[in-house]
Amino acid sequence: MWKKSSLRALLFTSLVVLFIGGFNYIVDPFDIFDSPKIVGFNANKIETYNKQRPYKEIKLIRQKPEVVFFGTSRTDRGIDPNNKIFFQKSIFNSSINIMTPIECEYMFDAAIKNGAKHIIIGADLFTFYAKESTRDGFDKDAFGDFYALKYLLSIDALKSSIKTVASKKPTPYLQSGMRNPALSQSECDDIGGHKKIFQGSEKEYFARFYSKEFNKTQTVHWQAFERILDKAYKNSVKVTIFISPSHARQWEVLAITQGWGMFEEYRRRVVAVNEKVASQNNKPPFALWDFAGYHSLTTETVPDDSKAKMKWYWDSSHYKKELGDILLDRMFDGNFSGGQQYPDFGVKLTSQNIDSHLARLRAEREKWRATHPADVAKIEVLKTAKTK
Repeated sequence: MWKKSSLRALLFTSLVVLFIGGFNYIVDPFDIFDSPKIVGFNANKIETYNKQRPYKEIKLIRQKPEVVFFGTSRTDRGIDPNNKIFFQKSIFNSSINIMTPIECEYMFDAAIKNGAKHIIIGADLFTFYAKESTRDGFDKDAFGDFYALKYLLSIDALKSSIKTVASKKPTPYLQSGMRNPALSQSECDDIGGHKKIFQGSEKEYFARFYSKEFNKTQTVHWQAFERILDKAYKNSVKVTIFISPSHARQWEVLAITQGWGMFEEYRRRVVAVNEKVASQNNKPPFALWDFAGYHSLTTETVPDDSKAKMKWYWDSSHYKKELGDILLDRMFDGNFSGGQQYPDFGVKLTSQNIDSHLARLRAEREKWRATHPADVAKIEVLKTAKTK
């Protein structure tokens, strides 16, 4: 009798485990098993955003792209790998929210191990000074061949599978790895338009990324950045680096939290590291572009109308693919998106021009502040509110 009960319990448990594994595999909520996508059932992988780190890590080693983008959510939302500049090349946008250089190094290693020949890095200041080495959800073991199997029998994955089947929302990521613009637009509309999403983003950077999670004396991320560049030279991998073209208002948030001098110090340090590693390898420095200036593109008016759609930006931090396309034109001498109409958008940084570049930015910033007092006042309110 006892044996029969035990056998039934074992059989029941086995069937439950088999069902969970089979259901998770078929639904594939995190898009890591390459299961068939069925419209109206499992095509919209809404849970990939919550598991973006393992999702991007596993996709990177599965797709084996020739060209890979690394960076934060700015690159994730703003750079389209399907740009015609990369015609007939396999490309993947492996950027993730608030990616640190240490995380980038792990992903860089996986990329070159799987045949990547060109790495394009969106280097954002706040990640180089992040207190954390890696963010929640990052797992260096995700690059292993069998890592994805851990999600087959996961109850967490089962819950996500159920949500995936029940949801009608757009999928967060396109197959190229880029964040789905349709979802970004939907989120903007739900929040109440660009004005509200700008203010919300600026509050978060003020309170979190430029304050609570910011460490001026952080060195581990700079060391990781050096190692990335050194490995690139030693493995004959091309690297292109760029500083993201966030909206001019974003830099005012940085200025009232860490001081404008921090942004200048950051630029000088990126230039110095780039040229130092190049010299150590007897090679010319990698191309380093700065798009974080004051330009007609980066000073777009933020509309009061909640239904109005901005041309170049989602919020203070994140630019749209339309601006990202122009950025790519400028970096790679293309004109698929009219990038050559903006010859003054983006500057290649070197130790020879960094001083004059920073002096010009200082002057342009003061001019922008003088002509945009309302924008400046909205940023200054953040500082006033904190001191009350």
